Amino acid sequence: MAEERWLIAGLGNPGPRYAGNRHNAGYLVADLLAARMGVRFKRDSSGAAVAVGWLAGLPVTLGKPLSYMNSPRSGASTRSRRSGCSSCTTSSTSPSA
Repeated sequence: MAEERWLIAGLGNPGPRYAGNRHNAGYLVADLLAARMGVRFKRDSSGAAVAVGWLAGLPVTLGKPLSYMNSPRSGASTRSRRSGCSSCTTSSTSPSA
């Protein structure tokens, strides 16, 4: 029986402007895991940065999206609008207490 591959997605925004930002914690973790695995990220046909290797004896694929998280042109945002989910792409404020 083949071992199951783990997929770890490090969410964040690409580029030096966002490097080290607390909102890019997913990118930072993915970079740390890639370093521990001894692998480098490569852009693949999906438009994401992907690294493949082994971690703690398990096959792992690391992924970092290269689109901006809250961009109206991002894939998730576009899919939300197409599906009619208007609240998925609009920002909201916390209700007053």
